[in-house]
Amino acid sequence: MDNSKHLSKSTLFLISIFIIIFLLDKIVLKGILFEWGSLKKDAVLIKREYWRVITASFFHGGIIHLLANIIGLYWVGQLLEREIGSIGLNSIFVIGNIIANILFIFTYSFESSIGGSPGIYALIGVFLILCFKEKKLLETHLHTRELNSLIVYFIAGNFNGLDTLFVHSVGFSTGIIISILYNKIR
Repeated sequence: MDNSKHLSKSTLFLISIFIIIFLLDKIVLKGILFEWGSLKKDAVLIKREYWRVITASFFHGGIIHLLANIIGLYWVGQLLEREIGSIGLNSIFVIGNIIANILFIFTYSFESSIGGSPGIYALIGVFLILCFKEKKLLETHLHTRELNSLIVYFIAGNFNGLDTLFVHSVGFSTGIIISILYNKIR
C-alpha cells in the first residue's frame, strides 16, 4: 500500500463527527444541540457550563465553514497522522481548541464562538516544527497537493476578522509550544 495514500483513521473520525453533528443539529434537532454545546461566554463563566470549551469545536456556522474545516483537517491529517499517531493527532486537536476557546472567552466581548479551526491550526504548528526537525519530511511533501492545499487553508482561513485570526494564532502557537515541550521532555 502506498503510504502517501493512507487514509488517516483519526482524521476521518473527526471529520465524521463534524458532519454528523452538523447534519443532526441542522436537520433533526433544529439548533437544539448548537444551543447546548456552542461556546457562550456567559454560559461558561456564569453558569459554569465548562464542557462548551470542548464541544464548541465540533459546531460550524454553515456549510462553507464546515467544508473549509473538513478540507483543512483532511490535508493536515494526511500529512501529520502518520508522524504523530492517532492519539497525538486527537490530543493536539482538542488541546489547541480548548486553549483558544478559553483565551477567546477572556479576550473578546463577543457572545459566542464555534469551529474546530484552532485545533487544525495547532496541528499545522506541529507539522511546521516537525518539518524543521526532520528536513526529509518537508522534502517529501514539498510541492505536493497536500502541502499546497494546507498552505491555502492556512492563509485563506485568516480573512474572516480579527477574532478568527486570534483563535487561529492561538491554535497555531499552541501546536508549536506542544512540539517544543514534547521534544524537551523526550
